[in-house]
Amino acid sequence: MSEPSSLEGQADRAAAAGQFADALSLLEQAVQSGAASFELWMKLSAMRKASGDLPGALVAVDSALATSPLDFSALLARAMILDQLGEPGGGLRLGSTVDT
Repeated sequence: MSEPSSLEGQADRAAAAGQFADALSLLEQAVQSGAASFELWMKLSAMRKASGDLPGALVAVDSALATSPLDFSALLARAMILDQLGEPGGGLRLGSTVDT
């Protein structure tokens, strides 16, 4: 098995060449190596989203957020995926209403 950084570089080159299925496969391999970084999880999320795998993209962005919980770009990506899945706000309630 190749190094995660080598696989990530190969995935970047594949994506740049328009070989998105290959890029996705390489990113999956890199993540499975166990040394996934925030950036790698975010790339995987983006590639999954681009391929139409929204639930998989959400899993990857949640994994990225596990390493950096307050990263704005990851939080925004998560909100956008949830919105596309039909779950605006993802169940997060920013305010509450009071019944009188």
